[in-house]
Amino acid sequence: MSIKKDEYGFIRSSGYGRVDLDTLRSQLNADPDEAIYHTSNSGGVRSSRQVKDGSVPVQPGDTFNAGPQVVKASLLTDLFNRQHRERHAPQPRYQRIQGQSEPAPDNAVAAIPLFDKEVRAIKKAGFGAVPSPKETRWGWCVRLKGLTLPGGSRTDAMILLPKNYPNASPIGFYLKAGANTGGLDRGHLYDTTYHGAVDLSAHGWQWFCGIAEGWKPGRHNLVTYLSMVLTMLSERRG
Repeated sequence: MSIKKDEYGFIRSSGYGRVDLDTLRSQLNADPDEAIYHTSNSGGVRSSRQVKDGSVPVQPGDTFNAGPQVVKASLLTDLFNRQHRERHAPQPRYQRIQGQSEPAPDNAVAAIPLFDKEVRAIKKAGFGAVPSPKETRWGWCVRLKGLTLPGGSRTDAMILLPKNYPNASPIGFYLKAGANTGGLDRGHLYDTTYHGAVDLSAHGWQWFCGIAEGWKPGRHNLVTYLSMVLTMLSERRG
């Protein structure tokens, strides 16, 4: 088995075998506060898990990257107590425009060159079906179609990149309202939003609260966040 760090900052496997967490952290030059994410393909389904200890099996095409820790809503009690309450008030809702079912406002444009490198990295990391970001009045939109949830059900998801991305990370992500969420942990799925995330419930989207704690501009990117999203989707409810 061979693993090699890619020009885009993640590690790719070219064979079968096992790799331990210490080796991954060393090769990725991971900071102590970063998590290690293992993304793999099984039966045509791309999924991700956080590597927490020991060693993990790998196969050709598997990737590993270092990223922020995921903090879910129910784990944010201390954060609520430390910050001003108004920061966590529900956000204003964007009203649905007649005939418009998707959050794609007028004059939405393709991603600017800022994202060129990240789009190439997404495809190199095995997320080839993910389209380039599109600009909306809420930020840059990345649509994820047919993602597999725990239990095997599929749904559409969406990530909104803030207008000051990559200096700021996405704030959670969105799932189609009413979709079959299978074994997904619905305790973190809301009809409204918090922490400054855009409320798109009028457009048929629910918000999943997964905060990227410790986002590092210039180091963390779309590959990082997609790995986090797949990890959150892979976690079954307790």
